[in-house]
Amino acid sequence: MGFLVEIFSIPISKKYVASTLSLANFIKLNFKLISLILPLLLSFISYGFWLKVNYFIEQPKIKFTKDYLIWFETETESTNIFWSTFQNYNDKYKKNLNIPSLQFIEMDNNFDKIIDSTQIEMTFQNVTKNRITKVFFAILFETILDYRVHWNFKTFVMEEFMSFNNFNQINCFGDLYLESVNEYVDMKDNNENLTINGDINVNITHFKRNVKNEKYYLKAKRFYCDTLLLSNTSDIKVSFEFTNPQQIIFYKTNALELLKWALVQYITFAILIRASLNQILKFLCVNEILDTWIEE
Repeated sequence: MGFLVEIFSIPISKKYVASTLSLANFIKLNFKLISLILPLLLSFISYGFWLKVNYFIEQPKIKFTKDYLIWFETETESTNIFWSTFQNYNDKYKKNLNIPSLQFIEMDNNFDKIIDSTQIEMTFQNVTKNRITKVFFAILFETILDYRVHWNFKTFVMEEFMSFNNFNQINCFGDLYLESVNEYVDMKDNNENLTINGDINVNITHFKRNVKNEKYYLKAKRFYCDTLLLSNTSDIKVSFEFTNPQQIIFYKTNALELLKWALVQYITFAILIRASLNQILKFLCVNEILDTWIEE
């Protein structure tokens, strides 16, 4: 006598039926109504249904535009040093102008076509009085996002450094992070760039207060500077090294994305609620709690 083996199988289906005017049919209709309305209510009161601001993680593409402004304060105001790539500011501070030599290099450490760090070096040669006490700089970068949103904006990083000891060489370091006055990126602002040359109020104080208060700017986090005072030189040397890490980007969602997330939430809740109600209805029928019978 051999072992039993399955040759063919047919699933046995049981159909529980009831009168249209029965309690069982009333409960079934209410369960269907609940499975349609309850997911909508849960989605409506949840955060995701009104997800006007969302976020993602991206390493922005940050490129040096070769536009910048730098201001040195010395022991006497008459020997302060200034240079920028903005003609209206150069006209304002023409008595303080000193043209530097500029070198920069952009590094892609992992060959993913995204700049990981930028090194900028400036040398002001043959400065009569090169004992610096304070430096203010503003460097313009082009910032591009293309992972979740397509966004392009020219953004400044600007910092101020003061020392009680004189110096003529300064090396600054920091990590660049995209910041927004509204705490999120709005895709409607795409390709809207700063117009520095059109400024009417042309002075350093105005630049510090107003240009950085545009919608977007780059914040140099973990920013610090090392200074040196070299006695055998008449030059001023400045170097910046900025890294470009991954960061959390908050952005303003559009109507289409808002509708998409609402639909995803509704479908998810509907599947879970309908499955739960079906299990309850099955329990009531199998245990003969409702006035149903099996149709032969």
